[in-house]
Amino acid sequence: MKIKPIKQVAVNDLASSVATQAFSIYTVWYIASHLHNQSLISLLGGLELLTVVLAPIGGVVADTWSRVKIMQIISVLRTGLLFAFVLLLIFTQQLNYLLLATGTGLSILAAFYSPAVEAIIPDYANSEDELVQNNTIVNVANQTATITASVVAGLFTFLPSNLIAYGLLLLLLALATISILRLQDHSHRQPMTNPWSNFRLTKLGSEFRAIGKIPVIKVLLPYAIILNLSFWTFWFLTPLYLTTYLHRFRIAFSLQELLIGVAAISCGIVVGKYTNLLARLIRYYPVFLLFQGSGFVIFFLVMQITTNLLVQIVSFCLAWILYGVFNFLTGLMFITAVQRKLQPNQMGKTLGTIFSIFGILAPLASLITGVIHQPTTPLMLGLVCPMILVPLLMLFDRRVKRALQA
Repeated sequence: MKIKPIKQVAVNDLASSVATQAFSIYTVWYIASHLHNQSLISLLGGLELLTVVLAPIGGVVADTWSRVKIMQIISVLRTGLLFAFVLLLIFTQQLNYLLLATGTGLSILAAFYSPAVEAIIPDYANSEDELVQNNTIVNVANQTATITASVVAGLFTFLPSNLIAYGLLLLLLALATISILRLQDHSHRQPMTNPWSNFRLTKLGSEFRAIGKIPVIKVLLPYAIILNLSFWTFWFLTPLYLTTYLHRFRIAFSLQELLIGVAAISCGIVVGKYTNLLARLIRYYPVFLLFQGSGFVIFFLVMQITTNLLVQIVSFCLAWILYGVFNFLTGLMFITAVQRKLQPNQMGKTLGTIFSIFGILAPLASLITGVIHQPTTPLMLGLVCPMILVPLLMLFDRRVKRALQA
């Protein structure tokens, strides 16, 4: 039976994401538990900024050459990089230097791989319903990969040697690469006669300025930035808050990640059956955003007014389930609203730029939270208030309604 190309893309993305994410999670655990080197962990985390900085260039590449070929080349390079890492680790035992070199390589390659994956989604869609369905398939694969990578990395901590763990990740990545090499290029994208002209600074500057003038981006992106910055600031303070105010519920922090993933995957399965309905509901994007943040406001109000542990736990779980469901839906709505307004030759650079902007918000929020020594319930409530106020403002902004119209 022939697999739909978009499903082949999603399966490859799932397998390769599990391998690369599990590599990062397991590596952080190994450094912390065996090397006790926080500086190395910080350096490896900082390397992810390379992906953020280079993503717009990766987007231009995705608009210039075959997106299928880009994914195939990056997959082969990733596998080769991990193979070289394992081989050199066997013969040199210089783990620190090898991790930095491999982390640098993976971060750079991710900047070119991710825009190609996001930009290829509309290539396999012949209607708006199919576009929503394709985005759903890829997003469910991403959520599944996040959960699976955590489980895989956790299981690898029981292995007697890090070489075995890295060897198994290499095998998984190689299998994903073999799968994507079988993906056929789509014939309706015509090759450019002078592809290098896309990289002239004057042309790049004018095209990136043009991105900011696209109505759906000009209107929605500022709101999305505020919402994301609000969430990440709150997110980085969550571990300390939970250990202080919900210490009797010890699994709270690890449970919230699981709740997000399970809620999002369940939502994705349902959406996959009713894509035509979601396409019509995009106009209600601000309402869905309102539900996305409402659970957090309820949770912190509960924390403020009662010490009943059961009520606190129920409101905590409700908050993250609501977030998981509606974050999946609003993310799908946002990306679909943007994709359907873009020309094929704008897709990569536009999505690469958007993801680059979103990518810088988490490190920025991390720096902001560094000055807060002890988060209180009123402070956390204040941080999540924009998740309610911004959607309310969007409901009265006529530009939002016009931008969301097909």
